[in-house]
Amino acid sequence: MPTNQTRERSDRQGPSSQQHVSQGRGLWLISCALVFVALWGAVLSDSALPTAIGRGASEARFSSGRALDMMVRLLGNEGAHPVGSAADARIRERLVEVLRGAGAEVEVQRAWVQNSMQPGQLALVHNVVGHFPGDGNGKEALLLSHYDSVGAGPGAADDMAGVVTWIEALRAFRGGLRGPQKTGLWVLVTEGEEDGLLGAQAFADGHRAMDDLGFVANLEARGAAGVSRLFETGLGNGPWIDMYAKHVARPSASSLSVEIYRRMPNGSDLQIFLERGLAGLNFAFIGDWAVYHSPLDTPQRLDARTLQHHGENALAVLRGLEGDASLLRGETVVRGEDSVHVDVLGDYLVRYSMGTQWIMVLCSLALWLFWWLRLAHKGLTPTNALAAFSIGAVVVFLPLLLLHGVLAIAIKLSGTGMVFWARPMPSAVLAVGSYFLAIALALRLARNCPPVALRFASATGAVAWSLALTWFLPGGGFLWVPATFYLMLSLCVLQGSWVKRMPKGWGMGWGAFAGAVVIAMLVWVPLHHGLLDAFGFQNAVSLLGPVALPSTLLLPFMWRSRRSVGLAALVAGVLCLGLGLAVTWVGEPFTPEKPGTFNATYTRHSNQEMASLDTDHMGFGWPKNLPPVGEAPLTITPEIEASLPAPGMTYLGVGEQGGPRYRAFSRRGARTLFLRLAALDLAGVVMNGKSYDVGGGHLELLGVPEEGVELELLFGDGRNTGFAELVDQSLGLPEPVANWTALAGASWVPRHGGHLTRVSTMVALIASDHSIQVESGD
Repeated sequence: MPTNQTRERSDRQGPSSQQHVSQGRGLWLISCALVFVALWGAVLSDSALPTAIGRGASEARFSSGRALDMMVRLLGNEGAHPVGSAADARIRERLVEVLRGAGAEVEVQRAWVQNSMQPGQLALVHNVVGHFPGDGNGKEALLLSHYDSVGAGPGAADDMAGVVTWIEALRAFRGGLRGPQKTGLWVLVTEGEEDGLLGAQAFADGHRAMDDLGFVANLEARGAAGVSRLFETGLGNGPWIDMYAKHVARPSASSLSVEIYRRMPNGSDLQIFLERGLAGLNFAFIGDWAVYHSPLDTPQRLDARTLQHHGENALAVLRGLEGDASLLRGETVVRGEDSVHVDVLGDYLVRYSMGTQWIMVLCSLALWLFWWLRLAHKGLTPTNALAAFSIGAVVVFLPLLLLHGVLAIAIKLSGTGMVFWARPMPSAVLAVGSYFLAIALALRLARNCPPVALRFASATGAVAWSLALTWFLPGGGFLWVPATFYLMLSLCVLQGSWVKRMPKGWGMGWGAFAGAVVIAMLVWVPLHHGLLDAFGFQNAVSLLGPVALPSTLLLPFMWRSRRSVGLAALVAGVLCLGLGLAVTWVGEPFTPEKPGTFNATYTRHSNQEMASLDTDHMGFGWPKNLPPVGEAPLTITPEIEASLPAPGMTYLGVGEQGGPRYRAFSRRGARTLFLRLAALDLAGVVMNGKSYDVGGGHLELLGVPEEGVELELLFGDGRNTGFAELVDQSLGLPEPVANWTALAGASWVPRHGGHLTRVSTMVALIASDHSIQVESGD
């Protein structure tokens, strides 16, 4: 029988050499399993998509073929159609016709609205509103999308896809009803979403339907491919998540995205209604981000499978609202506990309550405490525990630091911050190389660390992460809590085997950690795709975070692995980094399918008889084929576009509130006007009998009619004499400047606001008893 000293010495020295060989082979086995899981996750986003259904589908099914036909009909050849544009008006007319043909009671809500985030911005919006009445018992639902686009592109995915999805889903839903429709449905297609959620705000502030609504579902897009994901909900979403899970065939949802989106400054139309206390669900797809807010956002680029998934989500919502009588049959909005949820392989939605998550966390903490007490006198010391935690930090943070460094080198070699935009594979190779180098160092350090310390660091880190996530980011708890609970429960059950250090015990202990690794990776690796689409290849966390963090569960497998394992990881890391940098150096960062971004704004200064050009490439770098212009703005000779007429203001007298009243207009049909009063204290403006507090000396008017707009200026107690600048803005560039930007080639396109032309004129305003007169610019 061995003495206590012999046993302690064996604990420090570890298993026999035969077991060391087994551990080395086991590490390779685990590594192969992780590679398999990663590859599985790599194809997950496509495998979760349904097959597109053609035009000949049954009436009760959603057909992406029919929806695409409708999109082509609605968009026509209009191109970009931002708020207030003539193209937007023509699309609106066709949309009203399509909704009426679908059986809706249709109206167009016309209203001036003030941007709540930018008080100086006012817009004239036209919302298309349709109603499908129910039986009148209980609350009604709002189906939300928008039909305006940004100035750079036609907006097929963002958000005409949402418009046609609701209309086609409603047709399938109503075609499958076996009796009278119980749930009243409002269809709201807003204008002005891209400029600040303006149409949604106008509806929420002034439409009669708001008193009857209890729920809103929104369809959005940030790309043209990928799964249609439930990414945002209102508070107390438990009952609504249950409804979604019950009726959807291919769930794609994550409470982590819900948590993150609640903390982000930007939002969609749904935000307006959530702020007013409605329950809500928000769906979007974000694959193929290269088309977002660009000329590439066409029906031809939109993935039909993505549109099919969008439609299946919409149809599931409609059938859930109709089938679950408890949701909208009362007089109040249904609430519950927030749900922790995540889809598994796009086939099943795992969900549990926050209370259940806290129970798992507290149980894991109690099991860890029991496990730690049993290990405290078994060779674990503060020194080797700290060393083990340091190795875990190497696994997590060193790959991120290395990747940041090599990305900086790659950017320097390529000359653009978006080096991996069109060809992401080199960045993936650099990420793999950074990870291998970190693993090689961790394997070397682990050889001097006893196994008990590595197991302690891995388990303790998992428990700490579970507790931190549940406390600070509850919806993200699924990333660690289930895996940690499984791990600690398994380790405590196998405690006897761990202490005795029997070969069987090692195998069962490996099973505990390996099982936790698999559970974690099944969740983390698919998350990698959503992070890449959302934050891009220049973000090291999106590349390596979903792999590096779960890898801390591999710490026990690193103890005394064969030297060849570390050497192989080192060689693989160096080769990957060298290959990735070499391909980056010789490759082109942009292609016509994934072009770079280049915007130009041409401004004609009428009073000064000169023009200037501002350029913005949004971090993509300067186009190689485009001659440089030096420091922006570039001053252009007066001969270019000297005939562009300036906007004007006509004095109409004193308004009802004592301020000067004007008619502001564009002589060339531009739909956006800016009024900048640098030395005047502009406190507010009156339009159509309604006062708006603007402040700041800046006024922006969107959707201005051709005849212009009448406004009464209200000045504060400060100085009210000085100069004002009046600017009108339109899409596109004058021909000479457009020819210059075309030299960039097909690999460069405008994005977001697009190319713009502005004409400005200075107006001298003279106040006498608050009677302002226009001295010039009329």
